Amino acid sequence: MATRRRPRWPPAAAIIIAAVVIAVVPHLAAAQNAVKDKSELQRAIDWLTLQRSKDWGWGTGTDTAQAIVAMEMTKTGGRLERELSAKQLEIELLARLWQHHDPDSVTLQQQDDEDEALTVANIATYSMALASACHDPRQFHGHDLIGSLLQHETISDLDFSYSSLVACESGTHVRKRHIRRLMEIANTKHTVDSLSVAILALQCVEHDHRNRNVKPLLKKPLATLIALQQPDGGFGSLHTTALAIRALQEGKATWNRTNAVDWLLNHQGPDGAFFDIATTAEVIIALARVSGVAEGIADHCEVRPGADKDNVGTAVIIPHPSAVDTKRPVSVNVSEPVATDEYHLPQISDSGTNVTVSYSLW
Repeated sequence: MATRRRPRWPPAAAIIIAAVVIAVVPHLAAAQNAVKDKSELQRAIDWLTLQRSKDWGWGTGTDTAQAIVAMEMTKTGGRLERELSAKQLEIELLARLWQHHDPDSVTLQQQDDEDEALTVANIATYSMALASACHDPRQFHGHDLIGSLLQHETISDLDFSYSSLVACESGTHVRKRHIRRLMEIANTKHTVDSLSVAILALQCVEHDHRNRNVKPLLKKPLATLIALQQPDGGFGSLHTTALAIRALQEGKATWNRTNAVDWLLNHQGPDGAFFDIATTAEVIIALARVSGVAEGIADHCEVRPGADKDNVGTAVIIPHPSAVDTKRPVSVNVSEPVATDEYHLPQISDSGTNVTVSYSLW
């Protein structure tokens, strides 16, 4: 019985096949790594989604606010689902504001003292969540949350940087004296969290307000932050590493990004979580920014019809309907920065005359 001979490839064909294999294999490996990274991010998002309560919130404190930022930046779920979570956030914040002005209230007495305290950092976190959901924190049911934040210039450097970042992200004009203090913090602080948040705030000023003078001044702070990366790739804790990744990613600096991301992923639990709701939300934002999934708030929300390139003070966030006077038209110019640190709310008295009410949340 004659045996069937196996066909032999011509030498030229064999060379071509070998070249194709050599060229394709690295791309396949890179694709597998990309899918793996996306899978890790999706597992974290899925875990965070499962933690959502029936009321569309994430429990007490600022967990709901931090989770909303992650969900909005990654556009997780439908628009209606995210809006329901935003409404739950408004309810929680209104309850805390009411209790803050009414010490005898027992509405939130189930929470511990730390949760009850309406601190600058808490207000900033709530404001960031409102802005990410395209609700204007400057017109929150009669409260100007951003104006209240910017009044407290004597707060810690970290809280000041965070407040400035939130103000910028919400479309508020950042004043020169605030920029000067941010630059001072960025050039003198050598802790990862303070330095990262100050850099993020200055990057926002440069990007959203087109302040070209800021970019050259960020080289030194970015180099300082890069030097704080540890040999294992992390920047200390999950919280500080996530912040550093965001700051360095936005700054387009040359640094060991792969090791930092790997360090984060090595701390992910089997269920996809990174310890708790707040930390998982922070890591999701960092990983999403690295992978190009997340958008900035200015890109995520619709710009007001009257906004233009020269009008840097115009908000990019849609105002809350409850803040709009439907009975009597009032002309308001939001393109100019407020001249004083105290917020003034124009109101109409019963007699029809204009009165001005000054107030502060603290």
